[in-house]
Amino acid sequence: MIILRFYYDFTIRKVTKIMDIPLGTGKTLLYRALRKLRKRVEGDNIYESK
Repeated sequence: MIILRFYYDFTIRKVTKIMDIPLGTGKTLLYRALRKLRKRVEGDNIYESK
């Protein structure tokens, strides 16, 4: 999901069609993955929130 959305610059709708999943499920997967990445980066003290 992350690679298709940001590396290939597909819309969420296009990614969900490629993955053959509902739009709501795709959004949930994307936001959960982003939250996990954010937590991981924050844990490494690389990300600074304002």
